[in-house]
Amino acid sequence: MPITERILNAEIADDGSVHYASTTSPSDDSIAVCHMVPDRVIPVIFVPGIMGTNLKSIESRDPVWLIDSSLGVASDWVFAGAATRKTLLDPDLTEVFDGGKIYSGTNQTEEELRRRGWGEVARSSYGKWLVWLEDALNDAAKCKTGPRAQLFETLISDKTGPALLKDEEVELSYMYQMPVHVVGYNWLQSNKASSERLSAKIDEFVAKYSAEGKMCEKVILVTHSMGGLVARYYSEVLPNKGNGKEGQTSAGCREKVLGIVHGVMPATGSATAYKRVKAGTEGIAGYVLGSNSAQITAVFAQAPGALQLLPSTEYGSGWLKIQDGDSTQVLPQSDPYTEIYTKEKNGGHWSTKPSLIHLIQKKSSLRKIGIRLLN
Repeated sequence: MPITERILNAEIADDGSVHYASTTSPSDDSIAVCHMVPDRVIPVIFVPGIMGTNLKSIESRDPVWLIDSSLGVASDWVFAGAATRKTLLDPDLTEVFDGGKIYSGTNQTEEELRRRGWGEVARSSYGKWLVWLEDALNDAAKCKTGPRAQLFETLISDKTGPALLKDEEVELSYMYQMPVHVVGYNWLQSNKASSERLSAKIDEFVAKYSAEGKMCEKVILVTHSMGGLVARYYSEVLPNKGNGKEGQTSAGCREKVLGIVHGVMPATGSATAYKRVKAGTEGIAGYVLGSNSAQITAVFAQAPGALQLLPSTEYGSGWLKIQDGDSTQVLPQSDPYTEIYTKEKNGGHWSTKPSLIHLIQKKSSLRKIGIRLLN
């Protein structure tokens, strides 16, 4: 008679210990199976794109940018003008908010997922995907039928790199825990400032697992859009005090990273960012950041992170075309900064307008206004 197995999912407690729970049921001949959780850990850290991190006011502690759902938007923002947006979305008056809603569907407690930073990002954009990634990377309880098992045939038959993967190379992944973490950042601030927060969080995660007696030295970064710029600054530029000779620092923290998976990283900038400055932002984001040039310029011009998304000289030439009757002007020829972004003083109507940047601010009366995109 075949033996019936009952797979008990592992749950990670706050102290890092592993627990298995079984619900009382009528007596039968089934056997409870507890798959051992590896003591080697590789934190997988997701870094979201621009506008993908929840933000709050430093003064009031209330969220000013919180996306739990895309179904609604607070009336305060719908009718707010450029000055209001400029005041509320001030990079110096905001910080990451970690109280966003979290999708269910993993074996972990909400408390554990919050420790990993899941409440920092837009639930409506990333919530379901984070659940999928967590389950796919930690599917030891479904080692014969889980996502990794289903990928075996593809990974060993398709050419995904310099050489084909072997069975034992794919199976090696089962010797590691790969808990999914999230590190949000204040996307209004510079990528340098955001990379410093990423650095602190990476050190925090690695230190926690090491303190629990687990082998944990490096991380894997998974990025979306602007998050790629943050991760790249961290790996290639941010000073690493532990990477050089004694008493010295070196550029880049790449030695703390096993690998980075980038999704649509705007390495040389994005023409879409320029379009939004001149025409506003579409969709729900337009209600908050601005649906026209006046509203979005008020926020954009004071946000280093957003400005760093503008196409750089490496983006190439000729990406902006101005049609005037039968004539067409193509820009830039070489330097977008002098030919496009700061051209207004010489008559360029396609530049950023100073009159929209220097709006009167009344911060004291506006700081308490906030937004929640809720169910």
